Amino acid sequence: MTQQPVVQPPAIKPSTPDAVATTKKPAQPAEVLGLDATLKLISTNEFTLSEEGGWDKFTMPKVQKWVKENLNGKRGRVLVAALECNVAQDETDPKPDEWTLRLTVTGRHANYAGMGNRLLPI
Repeated sequence: MTQQPVVQPPAIKPSTPDAVATTKKPAQPAEVLGLDATLKLISTNEFTLSEEGGWDKFTMPKVQKWVKENLNGKRGRVLVAALECNVAQDETDPKPDEWTLRLTVTGRHANYAGMGNRLLPI
């Protein structure tokens, strides 16, 4: 009677396509855009400027729609001047380590495609 050699299974199983597909990638940090970079995302090729260098009443609704679809929800960075800064604590709040910070800031002027823009704080 001849004896067949015993084959040991590998200690580590090779990865299967299913195992690779379920592996999660680390979350990418959200890109934070400056105001100037955000304005440059608006395509002047797609939304032709008028002879005066702006968008007319026919083009502006298209630009507004594009901005809502492509820029809303994006993280942005705007440098502003703080006119007033108040830090306060509500004495009646049961959480003594929570504070309220209230800032009053100025508007920001930016030029884009020859158009002056003013962002006002809300």
